[in-house]
Amino acid sequence: MSKVKEIELPEDRMRSLERCDEVIKYYFLTLDNMLPTLKPNDRVVVDKTIYKSQAPQRGDIIVFNPHNTLQPETPQAPLTQRAIGLPGETVKIENGRVYIDGKLYREDDIIRSSTAVNKLIMVPDRSYFVISDNRNNPDGSIITREAIVGKVIWHFSSN
Repeated sequence: MSKVKEIELPEDRMRSLERCDEVIKYYFLTLDNMLPTLKPNDRVVVDKTIYKSQAPQRGDIIVFNPHNTLQPETPQAPLTQRAIGLPGETVKIENGRVYIDGKLYREDDIIRSSTAVNKLIMVPDRSYFVISDNRNNPDGSIITREAIVGKVIWHFSSN
């Protein structure tokens, strides 16, 4: 999972951006789990309102609060991963390939795991299965809709 860190800005700039914070949020990525799509030190812009009018779609890169689903008593920084499984679907990971309801899900821009991970996930209602593009990192989580902060709509490369 990719931890994200809020960008520090001078106080005068923060005051002018306070209202923007209700709609968009800027994060600084610290982990390599979304390679090759996003790299450590990249900055991302997250739309916090998009999922008020539509549901997350397969392939969306989302930022979510892991404490809503992993360990509620331990606050953690928001994470970023790709939404793969939608509510009511069955996700099967077999020999490095992802199947959605029995059909192969084509993924072009991922780093395949060097170890075989096989699992079967039933995605509950109002939940999503998220996974990193770099499959050498942890192999996914089920998160609730309420845990989602928003959708990554733009990123600034660290290069």
